[in-house]
Amino acid sequence: MSLQIKHLAKKYLANSYRWRWILPAILILLCNPISAKAQSSSALDSLKEEVKRIEGLLRSTSESKENAYKGWTDKMHFHGYGELHYNFPKTGAMSDGADNVADFHRFVLGWGYEFNDRIRFDAEVDFEHNASEIELEYAQLEIDITPTLAFRAGSILMPVGSLNEVHEPPNFYSVERPNLHSLLIPTTWQENGVGFSGRTTDGGLAYRVYVVPGLVASDFSSLKGIRGGRSKGIESVMNDLAITGRAEYAPLLPYGSGTLHFGSSFYVGGADQDDTAFGEVNINILTADMRYAVSGIHLQVEAALVNLDGAGALSSALGETIGERMFGWYGELGYDLLNLLTSRSNEKLIVFGRREQIDTNDRVPLGFADNPAADRDIWALGVSYYPLSKVALKADIEFWENGAGATVTRVNAGFGFMF
Repeated sequence: MSLQIKHLAKKYLANSYRWRWILPAILILLCNPISAKAQSSSALDSLKEEVKRIEGLLRSTSESKENAYKGWTDKMHFHGYGELHYNFPKTGAMSDGADNVADFHRFVLGWGYEFNDRIRFDAEVDFEHNASEIELEYAQLEIDITPTLAFRAGSILMPVGSLNEVHEPPNFYSVERPNLHSLLIPTTWQENGVGFSGRTTDGGLAYRVYVVPGLVASDFSSLKGIRGGRSKGIESVMNDLAITGRAEYAPLLPYGSGTLHFGSSFYVGGADQDDTAFGEVNINILTADMRYAVSGIHLQVEAALVNLDGAGALSSALGETIGERMFGWYGELGYDLLNLLTSRSNEKLIVFGRREQIDTNDRVPLGFADNPAADRDIWALGVSYYPLSKVALKADIEFWENGAGATVTRVNAGFGFMF
């Protein structure tokens, strides 16, 4: 009889976690009559061991079923960022008499979903300029091939430069992004593509490489360089393709020596997209960057070089000088004033200075005159207060001068957050 009862217990309890309440009742039925008739203590001990075994089996079955039927809320996470800017005068103007503006420049909502421990999806939607413009910032499917290598496909952030993949406002000190990441590297830059992301087993070296549609050369310009050539993943023309990648290395320094990061990116591809108006156009981009932090001091240096084959025919077709070489760099030094305190929280008060030089007409095609306004020299001084690492209140002043002799002093203020 006891064997029949145990058989029924296994049957019902293994099929549903809702039957766990039956176990105490079964134990009473099993233990009391049998213990009364037991001929020795060994029989009772044997029965108790069997009960423990069944209990463990049922607990394991119940947990596996609960994990298998997790709700979607357990597999989904949300993230995003935003920033509000005040610019006196507005960005892009080279005159102190231009309009002053206030702009909720970006509000981004993102979400990710984990199908299982190997397959996941992540995306962000950007509501720019107080939601007057909406675009898909990125949307990518990722599948782990090994614990250190994953396949990616979708609308992917290009791994060009130090900021494009991690452009949330708390990740830089100034109100606006460094101008290198606007005038030379067209941040934010996303394209539809496929590729791989990985790292070494010790985590010191990380890398990404993707194949994507090429840029559209007909939308290049003298002052904004290649920025207009992004498809943003909107019906991307694929008559020309490109390959792009980035590697980052963080060596392990002795204790107390701070943190050091090196990065380098490349982009190589066609850009004419079979447009016969200007023949064949090819582009290659190379960037290098370094960051070092120790005892409240933050140092960053970055440079980018763009070479354009076919710039002469392109300049003729567009009616303006398109640089066949574009170059820019910046160096930035910051210091956390709160580092001077002997006892402190996670707050930071960063004062910083930055120097930038950017020339989208660094070298021009034979027979074309360079545009002096394309050569820009920028100094910036500012302060950024972090009440916590994901929230920043910022203010800075920029001093601009271009090769044409135009100057402007721009004051910026704002805040940014990420979650």
